[in-house]
Amino acid sequence: MVLRAIVLTGGRSSRFGGRHKPAVQIDGESILQRIVSAVAGAGAALGVSPEIVIAGSGVGVSELTGAEVAVVREEPPFSGPLAGIAAGVAHLPVDADATVLVLAGDLPFVTEDSLLQLVESSERRGTVAVPIDAAGYPQVLFAAWPEGLLRARLGALDSVENQPVRRLLRGVELAEVTLGERLIADVDTPEDLERWQRSR
Repeated sequence: MVLRAIVLTGGRSSRFGGRHKPAVQIDGESILQRIVSAVAGAGAALGVSPEIVIAGSGVGVSELTGAEVAVVREEPPFSGPLAGIAAGVAHLPVDADATVLVLAGDLPFVTEDSLLQLVESSERRGTVAVPIDAAGYPQVLFAAWPEGLLRARLGALDSVENQPVRRLLRGVELAEVTLGERLIADVDTPEDLERWQRSR
């Protein structure tokens, strides 16, 4: 199999005091390092070396260990996560049989096992696999896509600039995966991070 990941780091982190959230340290590792390590671990468990694309800011990339990554930028900068996904996909050579993880860059508690569950569900069902949050909403930036489906959905959009990522899911049957709320938590504010850290 081919495993790929697009990690989105293009936000302004305005609710985090302007600090670049993917570079925030937790237990001596940046959030970005934790995500990359989880992707690399999932790839190792599957016997493959994942292709990882950082879409957005490259801050903190030079300190990453354990995997090679490429950095691309959405056009124009700060035009939203959908534009980042499109830039990441455009960077990758076409492989309709690949599985592509689409991950926000502010997921500090993502694990290898949670990613493996997404990949397995996506491959088994042949569609996008997503966890559902406590409010019943699909977490679209914690997803595993069949690459052919992801490219088809992107190609059906007239624009990706400043558009909601949920547009990708219109008309697509979801493979829902049950994951712990903490595993899928993103951190929009320092208070979010503190709350989730206390929940350990």
